[in-house]
Amino acid sequence: MKDLISIIIPVYNTSSYLYSCIQSVIEQTYQHFELILIDDGSKDTSKTICTKMCNLDKRIHLVSQYHQGISVARNKGIKAAKGNYLFFLDSDDMIHPCLLEVLHTILVRTHASLASAEYHFITNEDSQKITKQKTKDRYFSDYIYLDNQSSIDLFAQGYTNMLYGIGGIMIRRADVKNQFFDETLTVGEDTKFVYQLLLQGADVIILNKTWYYYRRYGGNSSQKRTVASCTSMFRCESYMRDTELKNSRHDNALKQEFILLDRMCEWYMASRKNKNQKMCNYLRALAKNELTSKIFLQNCWQIRLRFVLVFYCFPLYSLWLMVSGLHYRIVNILLPAIHRSLF
Repeated sequence: MKDLISIIIPVYNTSSYLYSCIQSVIEQTYQHFELILIDDGSKDTSKTICTKMCNLDKRIHLVSQYHQGISVARNKGIKAAKGNYLFFLDSDDMIHPCLLEVLHTILVRTHASLASAEYHFITNEDSQKITKQKTKDRYFSDYIYLDNQSSIDLFAQGYTNMLYGIGGIMIRRADVKNQFFDETLTVGEDTKFVYQLLLQGADVIILNKTWYYYRRYGGNSSQKRTVASCTSMFRCESYMRDTELKNSRHDNALKQEFILLDRMCEWYMASRKNKNQKMCNYLRALAKNELTSKIFLQNCWQIRLRFVLVFYCFPLYSLWLMVSGLHYRIVNILLPAIHRSLF
């Protein structure tokens, strides 16, 4: 008997994209699945669409809750799932018709804990083409296997970005154990979830196909920056840094610190540009604490200098950027052009 795959889709106010998302699941070449829709208190017609699709296909189930956030919704999906494998999909995204079959086949073959497809960013116009695609190509050998230690190292050092989001990831149900999403996080909860699976010993398959279609538009939560969202992301990434340090993986911890410092600088520069004083004050307070940490002092002087200039002498940092940009143009554009003209 075929393995049952439980597809978990949290839904919140995505009525414009929900039907195409569900349709991309229904059209999968692997048909032995259950689709669990968790409506997180939508205020648009999303719940109506969910109910309609449940009536049309007995494999589709609806779980409703008042608005509690995406982590609570996904956790309810995990608890309701009856499948041997879990697959996570966001309600405004889509998947290639062969994705479930290929990920499942590779997981069975390799006995790995989780498998992920690469992302392909789409617009609303692209989704129309995806819906009409007829290709049924299968790529059962076009993947990379990463053992647990390699997975942790590459993940902590930022080389496996598709694992930072949960969309497009299939997980062996037995390997999830009692792991759930951190319901206190509003951003980065999926990154922390995958990281904790790796800490439990998970190995990883990366499918070399861009078969998870991630929709980019103005309303994406990933594009919104608030004090709450930055706090959540900071907590997630500092947790990974501190855990790597605790487990004596110093290089990984140092890389996580670099990623965190770089992200804080980007947040602060964007907040200055948008004249968001509340965010600026919050980030300066974070920066002050970060300067006193031991791992901050272990970064190279260029990283430390940039961080200090961004937060405490921004005009000088702007000048540094201008000089660096001028140097780059002279060395990489102007001088080669002069050389070509002379010789």
